[in-house]
Amino acid sequence: QGVSDQEVIKGAAAQAGSDAPANQMLLWFSPLETSAGGFEVVSYYDVYKGLVPAERIKGRIVVVGGTAPVLQDLWQTPMLSGARTEGGAQKVARVPGVVVQATAVANLVQQRHPVPVTWPTKLVVALVACLLVAITLVLLSLLKVMVMVMVQVSAILLVFGAWALNAHHLWMPVAVPVLAAWVTCLGGTTYRYMAEEAGKRRLRRAWQKRVSPEVLQLILRDPTMTQVEAREVTATVLFSDLRGFTTLSALHSPQELVQVLNHYLTRMTAV
Repeated sequence: QGVSDQEVIKGAAAQAGSDAPANQMLLWFSPLETSAGGFEVVSYYDVYKGLVPAERIKGRIVVVGGTAPVLQDLWQTPMLSGARTEGGAQKVARVPGVVVQATAVANLVQQRHPVPVTWPTKLVVALVACLLVAITLVLLSLLKVMVMVMVQVSAILLVFGAWALNAHHLWMPVAVPVLAAWVTCLGGTTYRYMAEEAGKRRLRRAWQKRVSPEVLQLILRDPTMTQVEAREVTATVLFSDLRGFTTLSALHSPQELVQVLNHYLTRMTAV
């Protein structure tokens, strides 16, 4: 008499003293390259004919099921890879349903089934990843931040997820914290870039009418040059004057004087 996967899992859970749900994740014991999936297989016909010693089965959990392809009880698993037929066509490898049931029973009896972490844990991991990215955005340059998020943060999360699964059988999806780290990086980078550009625009508006374009570029590259503080530098100072300016201003209109001054200051700025 056939039984469903949920009945097999619930029965094994009761025997193992576990309250695992029927849709519990499974820890696969082998790549399942064979139909047995790493489990010992005994022919039902041999048992019926008495060809199998009783000691071979005594005290062991036996899962009875069919493995013939004609029964159409074949399923895909994460550990299966595609197999090629003789004609060269791609054929998806499948495992019998009885092997899936046996894997579920073994997981529950040995208490090795992966347990998904709770949403609060996922949220904490994502927040920690975002905090690391935010700190690096403040301390490092944009290029270093991108490299750190691409390599270091992603690698740390992947290693943490593998360690949690192998050491404690905890299933920690790393896609959410990695995505959160990337979103934080992109958002912080965009904000930082816009803030820097806004600061440069303010400096340009404040100094473009006071200094030459060359000096303006120096100020934009190093905004600390605009700070009024004592600094010791080696410099050359040129003092110049317009000879007879008092007489010139009395003989010409203000508009003509402005033209003369603009011409003079333009030539002297180039000097």
